[in-house]
Amino acid sequence: MKAYKVWFFDCDGVILDSNTVKTEAFRQIGQTYSTEAAEALVQYHVEHGGISRYQKFDFFFREICESLDYKEQLKQALLEYGKLVSLGLRQCEETVGIRDFLEILNECGDTLRFVVSGSDQEELRRVLKDRNLDRYFDGVFGSPSSKSQILASLFAQEEVSGSDSDFVFCGDSRYDYEVAMASNIEFIMIYGYTEWKNWREGIPRDIVCVRNFRELLELQRSPHEA
Repeated sequence: MKAYKVWFFDCDGVILDSNTVKTEAFRQIGQTYSTEAAEALVQYHVEHGGISRYQKFDFFFREICESLDYKEQLKQALLEYGKLVSLGLRQCEETVGIRDFLEILNECGDTLRFVVSGSDQEELRRVLKDRNLDRYFDGVFGSPSSKSQILASLFAQEEVSGSDSDFVFCGDSRYDYEVAMASNIEFIMIYGYTEWKNWREGIPRDIVCVRNFRELLELQRSPHEA
């Protein structure tokens, strides 16, 4: 596998095995309204993996609950969701091989590494710092900015330079793939923890797809790779 100069990583399902943490938090919040509303929210969340909680809860109250004035409900839902997720992110496992992979990239010394996530930025930074993962990254970015906005901002920085083939995004969702393609950078599908049910139908065959970062390390070390 080729060497990249700049690596972008999603968090949920890529760095942390945390997709189910988010899904169950959405379900629990939705249950306070009704079982049907909860399942509709979960379905929307899974189908739109990678976008922020702000967008998902706005859709929930506006389209599912059909509320006209939901400012306070939205504020409370975000607060409760944040509490549930913050605890879950500190307790969940890391994805297989991620720390070893980041150690190797760190030792190379000539790569830049960024987290580009739909998670709340301040929450994400706290969690990665608490888990001593922040030291592997040159920047950790999340919502309320979208992933496309974050990438555009990073590309505008002088130190984040190179040809399109020098950049790669490691993600696990349709949205991650679409953002990478729209940004004209390469993509690696980490599918071991994804909630994208039909991902094989949406990812072209020339895209590198691995279960986890242990497999990606093995792929990099393979003597058969060009």
